[in-house]
Amino acid sequence: MAKTYGGKKHPYLQFLDQVRAKLVQLGFQEMLGTAVETAFFNFDALYVPQDHPAREPSDIYYVKEPQYGDATDKATMQRVKETHECGDKTGSTGWGYLYSLEAAKRLILRGHGTCLSARTLQAHKYSVPSRHFSIARVYRPEITDKTTLANSTRSKAS
Repeated sequence: MAKTYGGKKHPYLQFLDQVRAKLVQLGFQEMLGTAVETAFFNFDALYVPQDHPAREPSDIYYVKEPQYGDATDKATMQRVKETHECGDKTGSTGWGYLYSLEAAKRLILRGHGTCLSARTLQAHKYSVPSRHFSIARVYRPEITDKTTLANSTRSKAS
């Protein structure tokens, strides 16, 4: 019978495992989450206004079915709503628009890893400062042409 050799982990995944292990050894806690997120955690909790261009269908992937999910508890939703509308108790004037709870519950594919910070802090009530990290896949439509590559640091003007 012929010898068979099992597959190996991709070198990039090996590297990520090493980074993860080092961060845990340093006392960091890993933040985990699903690829599908609510607009609340992806945008609203990070104070991105609901009319921001990053929310356009050309810049984020919206889930067709189901379209809506549970964003968070009502008290947190209300505080974020008031902060967006009038600044709440932050000293800010807010964005000055009528906040939509329906838009906050819209399901999307996670557009960045920072939403994991908002979700983790809200869910676990960690004291600040705390040490966390995430190694997260993100999903955004990237337009690639001869002057721009995804994840490129080169500007279009150069």
